[in-house]
Amino acid sequence: MANHPAGYRIPGTACCTRTLPPAGSSPAPPIRSVAGMNDDYRITSAPESGPTGRLRPFLWVVLILSAATNAVLSGMTNPFVSSAFGLVALICAVALIVHHYRNRQAAQDR
Repeated sequence: MANHPAGYRIPGTACCTRTLPPAGSSPAPPIRSVAGMNDDYRITSAPESGPTGRLRPFLWVVLILSAATNAVLSGMTNPFVSSAFGLVALICAVALIVHHYRNRQAAQDR
């Protein structure tokens, strides 16, 4: 036993004897703990709720309805009526774009 360096398993010893990796190999990766995986009290990111969570679907619905109404009324009635719905559709599209870029930057900051 004295001829073997510390840490190497001697043939015929118990299975629980400490062994070292072969020379030139990379060390074994550390075993990761799962202790904090189900931590209900840790908040890593705020869920999307409140006005932000309801704003985007509302803007999409108004955009689709106003664009459809603009298309239907464009040849039927006064051009000012259809232009009003077109303006509402344009405002909703711009608001969706602004909302997207503001939330994207906030998500990158987290």
